[in-house]
Order: sequence, then structure tokens, then C-alpha cells
Amino acid sequence: MTSTARGRPRDQAIDAAILAAARELVTDGGYAAMSMDAIASRAGVSKPTLYRRWPSRGALLIEAAFGEVPQVDPPDTGDIANDFKTTFRWGVAHVADPVGRVALPALLAEAAENPVMREMLGSRLTQPAFARIVTSLERAQQRGQVREGVDLLLVLEACTGAVIARLTMTGRPIDDAFADELVELIMLGLTSKKRR
Repeated sequence: MTSTARGRPRDQAIDAAILAAARELVTDGGYAAMSMDAIASRAGVSKPTLYRRWPSRGALLIEAAFGEVPQVDPPDTGDIANDFKTTFRWGVAHVADPVGRVALPALLAEAAENPVMREMLGSRLTQPAFARIVTSLERAQQRGQVREGVDLLLVLEACTGAVIARLTMTGRPIDDAFADELVELIMLGLTSKKRR
């Protein structure tokens, strides 16, 4: 016996209006301007309508900023440097988007104090991105292109840290050139012999 969902199905047009309002507000005025009251007003809906769809402002922002990040398989051309660059560029492109530039620092600050938000951000953004990179690096290890014993989590943390530093501290460009240069730098460590 299968169960059926209660109530009316969600109106996708309302969802789209809410997400568009959130993106506009956060781009124009930052996270502080993206209050639930302001989103409801701009989208022409009630606050209960928002909370029926998203449990918090942060959850709504995750959806607005990163809800359309494609969940694609990592490339496997046999050239780990190019595969790594391609995969890393995907993530960088979403962070470099005007909404992503504002959303990620705000969400990271909230996630640092809120385990529920940390889990939501991880499941939507970081875990899928990390999984793609790890898959590429593990394939490269099997082909002998990456040395054994590399701490792959440390590689991911280095990539993430560099992106966050650019977003929050240096203000330098976040683009394909940045992604490629960082990958080339990391590849030197992945392919060279470990110092004793």
C-alpha cells in the first residue's frame, strides 16, 4: 500500500518568485537585507508560505544560491590535471556568481554556529563537490598519476580555503584562471615525492 501526499502540490511559480526575490535582495543589499519579511513582500506571498517551504532564512538562501548547481559526474579523460581543473571550475563558477559571492560567506558564518545549517550546506554544496574531486583523484591514484598516501581531504580543504580567502579577505578575482592556477599548484604536491 502506497501513501499519498496530503494537501495541494506546491505551486512552482510561487517557489520561483520566492527564490528570485531572495536572489535580488541578497545581491542588492547583502544577507542582512534578505529578511523573511522582505522576501515575502517582494515575492507577494505571506511569511507562513515561506516557512512551509523552507525552515529558515539560511535554508532558503542555500536553495536560492546553489539550488541549480548541476549534480554531474566528474570527467574521466585520463588526464588528471585537466579533469581536476574542469571539476574545480564548476564549483568556482557557482561561487563566483553574484549571488554566490554574497551567499557563501554569510552561510559559512551561520554554519559555524549552527550544526543544522552546516549539514544543509554540506549536503547541498560541499559534499557533492568534494565527492567529484575525490573520485577524480582516486582514479588518478589507480593510474599512478597521483602518489599514494596523499591526504585527499587536505587537498579539498586547500581548494576550499583558497576560495574562501578570495571571497572574504583578498578580493582577488575568482575565475577560471584562478581555478587553473590553484590546481596546477596542488598538482605539484600530488605528483612529487613526499619529503621525509
